Amino acid sequence: MTRHRLLPLACALLLPLTACGSDPRPSASPDSAVSTPSAVAVTSAGPSASPAASGTTPSPSGSRPAAQRAASPTTTAAPDQTRNSGTAAPTTAASTSAPISTAAGQYTYTAKGTVTVGTPQPVDGKATLTVDPVAGGQQHSVLEGDQGRTEQDVVLRSDGRFLASLDLTNPAFSKQFRPDPPVLLLPAPATVGRSWTWRATSTDSKTNAEASNQVVRRETLTVNGEKVTCAVVETTLVLSGDIAYRGTTTTWVSDRYRLPVKDRSRGSGTVNGVAFSTDITTALQSTRPA
Repeated sequence: MTRHRLLPLACALLLPLTACGSDPRPSASPDSAVSTPSAVAVTSAGPSASPAASGTTPSPSGSRPAAQRAASPTTTAAPDQTRNSGTAAPTTAASTSAPISTAAGQYTYTAKGTVTVGTPQPVDGKATLTVDPVAGGQQHSVLEGDQGRTEQDVVLRSDGRFLASLDLTNPAFSKQFRPDPPVLLLPAPATVGRSWTWRATSTDSKTNAEASNQVVRRETLTVNGEKVTCAVVETTLVLSGDIAYRGTTTTWVSDRYRLPVKDRSRGSGTVNGVAFSTDITTALQSTRPA
């Protein structure tokens, strides 16, 4: 297995932790015209998710038909029992009763770092995140690179964003997850000190995923000359079964644009008997969708 096959794997592991989510703040930007749910009063660690459906076959365009995506659960959310950290004083972020979505369009990310399969190899690539308009209370997105694709559906609610469907496709493997009920990706508001976990099992029952997350602070980053305020989320992701992986990710998620602006991911694991490790930083190139 080459580093080129592991780069899409690394991106695939990052997307469900970060994509299209943050505090439901109103945006004055014309690019944020698409408006719909997002936030939840967070509650708990999502219970272990059992496979609710078999993997789906992509349509000729490469994405699942809209009718099929809309069939995913949209009204039930995993009960969360969110905890506040004992080390950080909670800082309440601004909130609103109206859920907010990510502006539809294409976003470009760079990916730089190192993948080690025997010997370290540099990573220097790009990926495109395509976000669809909201349909049926969900938002569909696809992350594509040279050798891999990650497709997901997120349920948008006033108390947060919940993962309903995740398809990972790359030269190393293909996996589908259909957590039922959907699992919490990011609460709203994203209060400093808030923590939560989620679990999911692949539709073939061979891969288990478990993530522990916490909002640790707030920072402002610069994206193409623009100052972007972010919630900083730290995540530990563990995969077990036919794929073994353990990694940590720090993600800067924009309040205004509901997008991951930057993340740093480090981890190691085994796929098809081949050991690997990764240390990759991805960065958004512009907050304006194409």
